[in-house]
Amino acid sequence: MSEDHHSSILKLADSARETFRQLEPFCNAQPSTKCNESQHQIIVSIITPIRKQAIAYCTAINLSLDFSQRGSSFCSDAKALQDMRRRNVSPEELMEFVERMRQKAREAQRSAGLVTDAFIHVKKVVIKLGEKELPRQIARVESKLQHVRESKNGHERLGQMAKKFIGHLSSSLDIGIISAAAQIGPLLLPTLPIIILPIAVAASLLIAECTAFAVQQWSVYRAEVRERQEKTLEEVRIQLKDIGEMLKAFQESVVNFIGWWKDKVEKLTWVKAVISEQDGANDVELTSTLESWSEIGRSYCEYDYQVRADVLVSISYC
Repeated sequence: MSEDHHSSILKLADSARETFRQLEPFCNAQPSTKCNESQHQIIVSIITPIRKQAIAYCTAINLSLDFSQRGSSFCSDAKALQDMRRRNVSPEELMEFVERMRQKAREAQRSAGLVTDAFIHVKKVVIKLGEKELPRQIARVESKLQHVRESKNGHERLGQMAKKFIGHLSSSLDIGIISAAAQIGPLLLPTLPIIILPIAVAASLLIAECTAFAVQQWSVYRAEVRERQEKTLEEVRIQLKDIGEMLKAFQESVVNFIGWWKDKVEKLTWVKAVISEQDGANDVELTSTLESWSEIGRSYCEYDYQVRADVLVSISYC
C-alpha cells in the first residue's frame, strides 16, 4: 500500500507540472495581429477565461502544497512515534501523541477534499470552454467568415473575367492603326479622336490588367490569412482538449488521496488500541505500519520540491 501511495504522489507531481505547462502559455496569450475583428473577438473570448482558470489552477496548486506539507508532517510524526516506542515512553503519552496524529490525518483528509474541489472546478470550466464555448463562438462568427469566403470567391471570378476580357480585346484590336495614323498625320487631323481611341483603349486595358492582378493578390492574401486564423483556433481547441484530459487524470489522482487519508484516520484508531492493550501481540504489524508511513514522507517532500521548483516559480507570469 505504501509503495502504491508513493507512486501516486510522484505521479501527482508529474501531472501538476505537465498540466501547468499546458495552461501557462495562456497566461500571456494574445490574438495574432493578423486576425480580423471576428477572429480577434473569438480568441479573446476563450483566452480570457482560460487565463482565469490558469490562475485558479495555481491557487489549487498552492492548496496541494499545503496538503503535501500536512502529509509530510504526519509521516514525520509516524517516525517520531517509533522513536518514542523505542525509548519506552509511557502508554499515556503515546496515546496522546497518536490522538494528535489522528487530528492531523483528519486535517489532511479535509485538505485533500479542498484540493480536489479546486481542481474539479478548473477541470469543469476548461472542458466547458473546449467542448461547448469554443464551438459556440466559432459557430457565431462562421456566418461572418462565410461572407469573407463568398467575397473571396467573387473576387476570384472577377479576376478571371478581367483576364478573359483583356485577352479578347488584345486579340481583336489592330494596334497597327496607331502607326498608320503617324504616317498620314495631318491628313487625318480632323479624325484625331478616332486615332486616339485605340490609345485610350490600350490604357484602359493596362488599368484593367492591374486591377485584375490586385484582385487576385488580395484574394490570395485573404485565403492565407483565413488559413492561419483557422489554424490558430484549431490549436486552441486541441490544447483545451489536452488540458481537460490532464485535469481529469489529475482529479482522479487527488481523489485517491482522500480515501488514503480516511484509511489512515481509521488505522490510527487501531494503533491507539494496540498501544493501550500493551500485550505485544501486534507489535510487529504496528512497527511495519509506522515504518511504511515514515517512508512515504520522502514522497511528499519530493512533491513539494518538484512543484515549487517548476510551477510556483512561473506563477508570477500569470
